[in-house]
Amino acid sequence: MPLGNEPLTPSSPDPGFGLASMLATRSITTMREGRRVRGRVHGLNLVSLTRSLVATPSAIWMSDSPAEIAANAMPKADHAPTWTCRVNGPVESRDEHAIRAAIARGDDPLDFEVRGDAFLMQDGSYSVLDVDLAYQLAAAVLRAHAALAIQRRPEHIPLPGLGLVDAIVGPGGLALRGIETQVFPGFLDIGVSDADLESTPASRSVIFDRITGGWHTD
Repeated sequence: MPLGNEPLTPSSPDPGFGLASMLATRSITTMREGRRVRGRVHGLNLVSLTRSLVATPSAIWMSDSPAEIAANAMPKADHAPTWTCRVNGPVESRDEHAIRAAIARGDDPLDFEVRGDAFLMQDGSYSVLDVDLAYQLAAAVLRAHAALAIQRRPEHIPLPGLGLVDAIVGPGGLALRGIETQVFPGFLDIGVSDADLESTPASRSVIFDRITGGWHTD
């Protein structure tokens, strides 16, 4: 059923979160170093994170598969890369070799590839050169959390705007728990806590309107 045409009262109880999911935490940490933002995402896979970044026409996405190098190409759903790196502009052979060598050494390719702006790894760690890119990752975490709560595919739910994300991300990021998310027929009330204080109760919340698809703070 398209978003916005859902009944105000469900015909059966909303499935919501299972017990394990209610206790699990989805989070993103953000550590700012000037323009650079580093951190780690829990609860979202690498392909989903990569696809959450707004497409840049001139960008080249690289991954640990040479076949993934193409203008604005994203990792395929049937391929599970261990890392992805975005470069704004053409990637020549020497650039490719240098980036792959740096990653093999355990270095961040953004430290020397001046045209690179995003480096994401399978373990959830990331490095980006713009806070808005970190907010796009945080928006994807929020959308995935909401999708699980109402048993929908994430791509069928609008991403929250970056202004809203900016308003709810704490100094070190944000954390979401199913146990602090209330599922109502018309909306979700999602509790938000600081990522570095995941054991503390939610200190703020964000609302997802299931009828209009809109997001807003409480």
